[in-house]
Amino acid sequence: MKKHLVFAGILVLASLGAQAEDIAFEGWYAGGTLGVTSVDDDGAFDFDGPFGASSFDDNDGGWGFFGGYRFNDHFAVEGRWNELGEYRVSIPLSTTDTVEAKAFSFHLVGLLPLNDKWELTAGLGVASVDTNCPGCSTEDGIVIGIGATYRTSPNMSFFFGFDRYAFEDDAGSGTEFDFEIDLTQIGLRYNFE
Repeated sequence: MKKHLVFAGILVLASLGAQAEDIAFEGWYAGGTLGVTSVDDDGAFDFDGPFGASSFDDNDGGWGFFGGYRFNDHFAVEGRWNELGEYRVSIPLSTTDTVEAKAFSFHLVGLLPLNDKWELTAGLGVASVDTNCPGCSTEDGIVIGIGATYRTSPNMSFFFGFDRYAFEDDAGSGTEFDFEIDLTQIGLRYNFE
């Protein structure tokens, strides 16, 4: 039964893509994003101080720029620079440190046009993530993402997306921690047609 539902879902998505008018273009595009970020630090910033345990503020805003080249209706490549937020690590009556994260990444993007205005996107990429904190370093990782795009004119599109940056860093402790930074974003894209 599950196999039949999966097969039916694939057929529906394929037929939507087949019915879509040609909204795609081939060529260069660029844009910007605004969003919110959340960090899972895998316990890297858990400390015990003389007056209690540390706290980690793991949410902030994010923004970025991107540019890419779309080859056809279903495939593009993209480069991005994202400011992934600023986070505070506090130990009561002791210190407060700021952790700042930013990333440069390269993505392969799959596209599924649904009709003459909407398309779905999915991406996979590699990233160089710079976490600016005591003991942290620039690390390589992966990025996965999904999104939806609404085309308002031949040259302009709005989109909503979610990206997860995953990488390892020892944060100066000698033990590797698995970091994940989630970026939920909205953006504007200009197509150079």
